[in-house]
Amino acid sequence: MKAIIIYYSLEGNTDYTAKLLADELGADLLRLEPVTSYPTDNKKFLMGGKDATLGIEPPLKEYSFNPDDYDTVILGTPLWAWTMAPPLKTFISTNILKGKKLAFFVSSGGGSDKKRFAKMHKLTGAENVPCLSVVDMLKNKNPDDIAKVKEFAERVRGC
Repeated sequence: MKAIIIYYSLEGNTDYTAKLLADELGADLLRLEPVTSYPTDNKKFLMGGKDATLGIEPPLKEYSFNPDDYDTVILGTPLWAWTMAPPLKTFISTNILKGKKLAFFVSSGGGSDKKRFAKMHKLTGAENVPCLSVVDMLKNKNPDDIAKVKEFAERVRGC
């Protein structure tokens, strides 16, 4: 299995999770960066939440990704306004992932799992893919969440 983890992280929680997962799977990493960064102070809730709610697709800094190099693509994002962060939406909308094994992970500050993966499923057309939801991984470094990452990696391998 040749895998890549493609993700956006504002404050490091999603980045931390992506790196743990990459270590487990021996996967490549691609961290997405918008051309105009989101703020990390309280304005992030207004700006990021607004863009997520409105479905804004911000332009991304140049990156290198050839889907033919991978059979498994894992998409990761922080949860913003009960959906994916806009940079990941941009990536999904501008890349063809059809025929790839997909998996999703979301990091958040807590809350319900119900809507977390809905737009990711809808935009990719993928159903019944492995999904992982973790809470403040970088801040908490909770052994139970780290075990969840390892379990998720096993499910991804089994796809």
